[in-house]
This record gives sequence, C-alpha cells and structure tokens, in this order.
Amino acid sequence: MSELKILIVDDTRFFQDVAKGFLKQSAATVFTAGNGREALKVARKTRPHLIYMDLHMPEMDGAACCTALKADPALQSIPVIMVITPSGDRDMDICRTAGCNEVLTKPVNRKTFLNSGRAYLSAIERRERRILCRSTVLCRGDAAPFYGTIEDISETGMFVGSRHNLRTDEMITMSFLIPGKSDTVIETKARVIWNNGKMCRKTQRLSAGFGVEFMEMTEEARESIRTFIAHGILRHHRPDDELLEKTI
Repeated sequence: MSELKILIVDDTRFFQDVAKGFLKQSAATVFTAGNGREALKVARKTRPHLIYMDLHMPEMDGAACCTALKADPALQSIPVIMVITPSGDRDMDICRTAGCNEVLTKPVNRKTFLNSGRAYLSAIERRERRILCRSTVLCRGDAAPFYGTIEDISETGMFVGSRHNLRTDEMITMSFLIPGKSDTVIETKARVIWNNGKMCRKTQRLSAGFGVEFMEMTEEARESIRTFIAHGILRHHRPDDELLEKTI
C-alpha cells in the first residue's frame, strides 16, 4: 500500500483533534474537513484509504457526502465509518442507507476508534504485538460447535478464519493449542468484535472469518500466549486430531 491517508470529517475542531490524537502513532497522513462538501473536495484530491465522518454537519451532512462518495466510481471503494450521537434508530438507518461501512456512536474511545479502523486498514497503530499463528480453535457459541483456524494472535485477541458468520458482540467459548506447546489446551471466553464476511470482505489479506477480544482467561494461559508471541514461533497445527482428543 502507498502512503497511508486517513480523512477525518467533523464540524467541530475538538473531535478532529481527538481523532488525530488517536492516530498519532500510526504511519499515516491525516487530513481533515469541516463538512461534507469540503470532504468531497479533499477526498477527490487526496484519495484517502479510510474516512471517519460525522453525520450531522452544516452545508452537506455526512449521509449526503457518503452517498456521493459511494456513487463516484473513483471513490466508492473507500471505507466510510460514520460517527453519530446516539438518538434512536433513525440516524443508524440513515447511515446504512447512505452506504457507509460501519457506524460508531459518540463518545468514541481510543480503542473502539482504532479497532474499527483496523478492520479496513491493518497498518493502523497497534499497541500490542500480533503475529501469525496457524493453529486450530474450537468455538462454542449459540449455534453448534465448530472449528476455525487462528490466523493471527495477540495477548488480547485473535483473528479466526472460518466460514461461520457470528454476530458482532456475540460471546463464545474458545479452546485452542499454542504451537510448540501441545500439552495444554487454552480455554477462554471471547467477544466477537468484527467480521470479515465471506460475501462482504472488509480486509482482503485475511480469510473469511472474525476477530475476537479475549474476555476471561487465566494468567497462566495469557503467559503462554505472551511467550509464544515473544519467540515469534510459526508452526502449523493439524486442524483436527490433537485438539479433538484434548477437547472431547
């Protein structure tokens, strides 16, 4: 990818400054605009890789701007994350109708802001180290248990390659082995924080699947992951027999 460019669109300087602060450790050039009309001009000139945009703005609001962006063949592939002030379902419906990729509600904290951006741009700053991990994970949720393949892992979460579609915020229980340490099955509860759907792929470099945040994990299990990440071990576990034996 060429130089990372992100556009922040909001009619308040305060939110622009907060958003730029969230992105200050990312290797990105951040552009700003104060309304939808200005945002279109900046987008056409700079071709940003991602846009965060407020819904309610003067001159041209976020919905009208997003609709214009998605109608422009040169700009329609740019992910647009709309930011709204909670006021019922109407604003959410307006954003979805405009064609945005995701909706955040104010106030937006740093973690939520960056996590939403990483679903589209993996280069956005991460505080924790995340490495490749080819291992099998058994997932148990509302539906029947199923196996997935861990594609990358950090101390606080992982991305799982899977054809199963899970709801954002769905809670699941996960069982998996750390490559190189096949004697212990790690079990944790986790929350689904984003989906890379088979039919609507947010991040092309990843398989269809979903990202999770670990919610309940023993310190011993977390230390095993921490050690694995520190050593940068990469080994592929077979996705069946060994884990199956330990989880039945």
